Amino acid sequence: QNSNMVVYVLHVKADLEGHIASVAIQPGSDICISVRNPLLIDEVREKVVIDSSALEEPAVYDRQHNEPPCHFALKWQGHEERSTIRVLWNNDLVENGQKKRGSVKGHKNKKENTMLTREMTSSDSGEYVPMLAFECQGVEPFLFHPMEFLVTEDDGKKHEKIDVSSGEWEMYDWATGN
Repeated sequence: QNSNMVVYVLHVKADLEGHIASVAIQPGSDICISVRNPLLIDEVREKVVIDSSALEEPAVYDRQHNEPPCHFALKWQGHEERSTIRVLWNNDLVENGQKKRGSVKGHKNKKENTMLTREMTSSDSGEYVPMLAFECQGVEPFLFHPMEFLVTEDDGKKHEKIDVSSGEWEMYDWATGN
C-alpha cells in the first residue's frame, strides 16, 4: 500500500439563476462518495457516507508507522494497514499562518494566497468550481453523490441542507408565486 497522501479536488458546475448569490458545501456536513482501491480498481465501496465533523483517532501500528487523523478509514482485503480519507476545508490548509506544503497538482511547494476550495458564486454560474478536497492514503474517490448544499440568496437569506440528489433544485417563493 502506498504511504503517500494524495489530494483529490471535487469541481462542481451549476447554473445559478434568479436570486441565488452562492452555493456551498458546509464544513461538518455529511458527504457521500464511492471509493476504490487504487491498486485494484475493481475493488470498490459504493456510496460511503463520511461525517466530516468527526475525526477518527489514528491507528498506531508501530513506532515507524503512525496514521494521521481521518474522517473515514477502511481496510482493503489483504492489507494490514487502513486506507484513510480526511476531508480538507480551507482552514485545514493553513498551519502556523503558512500554507501547507503538498503535492496538489499545480500547487507543489508553492506559498500562494489562493484557496484550494471555495463556495460557488453567481459569477461562477456555468463554470467548474473547486468545492471539496480529500486527502487520501490508499483509497481513491471516484464518484460524488450530492447530499446537502447551503444556498444563499442575494438578500442574505440562507437555505440549509438543500437536497440536490435528484440533480436539480428550484427555489419557489410562496408569497410572490415565483
